Amino acid sequence: MKTVIALTLILVVVAQATYWNQIRPIQPYRDAIRKFQAYLMNGREVAPSGPGLLPYQVLISNRRKFCVGSLIKEDKVLTAAQCCYGGRFFRIVLGGNNLHIDEPSRQIVWPTKATIHESYNPSTFENDICIIHLDFPVSGQGIAPVRLPSCCLLSETFAGRTATISGWELTSDGESSTITAQLVRRNVTVLENGVCRLAYPIDSSKTICAKGISGICNGDAGGPLTITECDGVETQIGIASFGPPLVHGGCRSNYPDGYTRITEYIDWIKKMA
Repeated sequence: MKTVIALTLILVVVAQATYWNQIRPIQPYRDAIRKFQAYLMNGREVAPSGPGLLPYQVLISNRRKFCVGSLIKEDKVLTAAQCCYGGRFFRIVLGGNNLHIDEPSRQIVWPTKATIHESYNPSTFENDICIIHLDFPVSGQGIAPVRLPSCCLLSETFAGRTATISGWELTSDGESSTITAQLVRRNVTVLENGVCRLAYPIDSSKTICAKGISGICNGDAGGPLTITECDGVETQIGIASFGPPLVHGGCRSNYPDGYTRITEYIDWIKKMA
């Protein structure tokens, strides 16, 4: 069965091969950002959700883009470079699961400093990684850093592993789409590097491709791709970077999604964080 699935994925990817200039970043529309700001300012009464669902998850906006990130230290947020590129001020929301509820665990901070990878290419999404530096450490109920890969995982490709993606995505590719109020997560399967290269002309040593029933959509950029290790703790292995072009289905495509491979940037993260 695994062989059949792998061959099917390869055939789908080969049939739909694309080029860099067609790949789209997974950032939202300006209208959605205005709706996002309204959600945070004007809560609506909906079913409550307890804090701590994903304590490392953060929501990021800089008045131009709406993205996701992960808390990796009490004063450091890891996200995609495309989320920091061109921005000077950031609004970071921590400890919240539902945008319609003024949850007691929610904290909002306004950092002004970010470090984008020095070799980031906004055209090809190479080295799509950034660290946002908070002005002070954050802590509290429902807020905790995510674990990053240990040295024993640095040579892992994670192919075949079940991973989890999460975020407050837009409901579709269209400009009339809205942001999902509730933080959502879903499972995907990490693909072999060879399948990834068939889908996109990339350096697969620095990119993870993953595919599920549904994948990342607009607004998921910068979000964490995690696996659960044998001790039951989640470890972040990727950063949501890009999705397939709209001409091939966008959020509902048979293409895999692309993630920055964190194991290739551990030294950079340690240096900058």
